[in-house]
Amino acid sequence: MSKRFDVILCLGCLIKGETMHFEYIAQATSSGIMQVGLDSLVPIVFGVLTVLTKEQAVKRSQGETNEGLSWGKTAVEMGLARMSAL
Repeated sequence: MSKRFDVILCLGCLIKGETMHFEYIAQATSSGIMQVGLDSLVPIVFGVLTVLTKEQAVKRSQGETNEGLSWGKTAVEMGLARMSAL
């Protein structure tokens, strides 16, 4: 709310293990990031991969399927839109 930030980009990767821990962490992560957006009124890009294997994570973070690049572009566009709206 201090207007020090135009957008927040949250990046991470959760890889499922053999326990329910993955589901708990994924839920807490998404809820926490959403709450920050609601509390701060700053646009948030949820850039957290949730995958079953390391290979899936690598595939989604390289080349034409690079989700990080897509999230970065989205953050820039959101920040520019917010700046022009002020």
